[in-house]
Amino acid sequence: MGLLVAPNVPSILKTINSDRFHYLQMQKADGAKLKRKLYKKQRKVLAHRKRKLFVKEGGMVHDYGITDITLTQ
Repeated sequence: MGLLVAPNVPSILKTINSDRFHYLQMQKADGAKLKRKLYKKQRKVLAHRKRKLFVKEGGMVHDYGITDITLTQ
């Protein structure tokens, strides 16, 4: 009785989802379902990182060289 294996196991193991990959294999998910779950999780993580970066940049004060002297001229 062996574990089910997804076709791209080496590339999945290199990602941050390797623990989740092993957990899902223990649940005896098929290969296609396993890939969908991993990529869905990865997309959520990347979307969260983008939102965090957007908030950080939005809170920054951008000074593009505009001073009082350039505004009065």
